[in-house]
This record gives sequence, structure tokens and C-alpha cells, in this order.
Amino acid sequence: MTVIRKLARFAFFIGLVAVIVLSLLPQETLPETGMWDKMGHALAYGVLAVVGGFGFKGWRSLLMVGIGRVVLGAGLELVQSVIPDRDGSITDALANFVGVAIGSLATAGAAPFLRDPQLAVGNCLLRKEAQNPNLKIDYKEGFELD
Repeated sequence: MTVIRKLARFAFFIGLVAVIVLSLLPQETLPETGMWDKMGHALAYGVLAVVGGFGFKGWRSLLMVGIGRVVLGAGLELVQSVIPDRDGSITDALANFVGVAIGSLATAGAAPFLRDPQLAVGNCLLRKEAQNPNLKIDYKEGFELD
């Protein structure tokens, strides 16, 4: 396992604990962010999705982690409905889902570039070469335009 993957997993679990704790604290003890509530939910779960996407390998793991975040978000909203001074909300659970979906899609789109940057740059250069017949690429030395 790479250092980046280990750091991403560590950050994922720290973020997960932070989301759980902040979701269960009394409302008046939470810091004021000045952000729209639903945006805060989507942002928190979106960041968890991105960090989790880099921490776990393989589609099955990513799918299970994604489903777990959605279930966690819905479960925390249910728990909030029985905590004094908190109220669970379907719209908050939906915002959590939207954050997971956007973060997961962003991670899936960025993954090829981040997993193998050399391959990603090579693919970009191949497309450029196909678009411009005057572009000559020597993959050991670089490229030049005739």
C-alpha cells in the first residue's frame, strides 16, 4: 500500500469520526460556518467521498464505502430525530447523498490521472499528436512542433 493511500485512509477515518461527532453534538455547540446547511452536508460527505476514493482500491471497495457513507448519513439523520435539540431531516440525508455522489464521480474521473500520471500525460500527448500532424513526439526526449 502506498503512502498516499495510507494517508488517505487515515484522513478518511478522521473525517468519518468528525462527521459522526458533529452530527451527534447538540445544535448550540456547533460552530457557525455561515454556509447554507445543505451545502455543508454535501461538502462534508463529498470530501469524505474524495478522500475515501484515494484510500481504497478497487470498484467493490469503493462501492461498499460509498454505500456505507450514504447509509451512515441516513442513519445519523434518524438518530438526530431522537436527540434533544437536534432534528433529523430527509433533505439533509439527500444532501449527504448528493455529496457522496459528486465526490465519488469526481474521484472516478481523476483516478486515471492520479494513479498513473505518466500514462495520463502520454495519452494527452497521443491525442495532441493525432490532432496535429506537425507535432513530433519522441517519448524519451519530449516533443517539438515542426
